[in-house]
Formats: sequence, C-alpha cells, structure tokens
Amino acid sequence: MGIDQVLVFCIILVIGLFFFVTMTDYMIPVYLKLEFDSICRDYVLLIEAQNGLDENQKNALKQELTDMDISISSITCSSPGTIKKGDWIVFSVEGEFSRSMIKTLFSREEETYAFRFKQNVVSSKVTN
Repeated sequence: MGIDQVLVFCIILVIGLFFFVTMTDYMIPVYLKLEFDSICRDYVLLIEAQNGLDENQKNALKQELTDMDISISSITCSSPGTIKKGDWIVFSVEGEFSRSMIKTLFSREEETYAFRFKQNVVSSKVTN
C-alpha cells in the first residue's frame, strides 16, 4: 500500500466521519419532535377520558418534557368539570429545544427548534 493510497483512504475516512456526525446531529431534533408528539398524544387520550387536564397533570406533562431538555412556553387545556358533552376541548403545547449544531467542518452554532402540538377533542363524557 503506497502513501497515495493511505492519503486517499484518510481523506475518505474524514469525509465519511463528518457526514455521519452531521446526519446524526440533524436527526436528534427529528427524534425529539417524534417523542414530543408521542407524549402529547398520550395526554390527549387522558383528556378524552376525563374531559381535560388538572394542574397536577399539566405539571407532570411539563416535567416529562423538561426532562427531555424541551423548555415549555405554554400548555393550554380546559380543566375537568368545566366542559359539557359535545364541547370542543383545545389542547395545545408549545416548547423550544436549543442545541449546538454543526455548520461547517470546524464550527458549530446554537440552533433553536420550536415544537408545537395542537389537538381538538370533542367532549364525550357527561359531567354533572
């Protein structure tokens, strides 16, 4: 193996490694958005079951998303007992995720991603 083959191999290895790290770097926000939506959908099922979220459940949702390094700016949902059958329950969660991303071979910049989830649910539970 000559020096020219070693040099070409090293250049291809560096380019391949850069490509792999860059793709991994860009997939993290996509994965977090999928997790964010999944957690919010779980809470939509809870909202359907009890016609809203109480403060403890909102705090649990906020804590669950904060554990994923997502800073929550707002959670909007009606409280149980205030909704009548047939009313619309609007559930929305907004948050942000910030992290350092690769921009060029030797530089990184801070990127902020806005995550939003909004779901309208028809109340089907009868409350007295």
